[in-house]
Amino acid sequence: QTCALPIYYKSALVYYDKVEKINSDQDWSFYYFKGICYERLKKWNDSEKNLKKSISLSPKKYTVINYLAYSWLERRENIDEATKMLEEAVELSKWELGYIIDSLGWAYFLKEDYGKAEKILKIAYEKTPYESEVYDHYGDALWKQKNIYKQDMFGKML
Repeated sequence: QTCALPIYYKSALVYYDKVEKINSDQDWSFYYFKGICYERLKKWNDSEKNLKKSISLSPKKYTVINYLAYSWLERRENIDEATKMLEEAVELSKWELGYIIDSLGWAYFLKEDYGKAEKILKIAYEKTPYESEVYDHYGDALWKQKNIYKQDMFGKML
């Protein structure tokens, strides 16, 4: 996440609203970035509305699917729906993007399917070992399973 100040997100939203009044026919990216601004300002209902609009305009954009679904996971909302969306996002991204694979693994972690979470989070870690959140999620999955040997080996890899 960026360290941008809330004033920048608020300013961006002023311009988004002006653009939308001039031309309401915008593409998926317009609503995606508008949704991100609202999310960063903790205006979740507005964020969710814009992210859903973005997905409706381009249902195969795995980055948008991931953003909405992971936001739900962070709030512990719609976990089953988020999991289904993330399974789709991982498939659409051809299992190549560690951060999206991580989101799916974290969904299974929240569903308390720690074995499946560990397997998926291991793949995410192998794709993006430099991402601290992926590392943290994988470590949590190992810890939940009390897999001390793997945890110890994982820690030594650093």
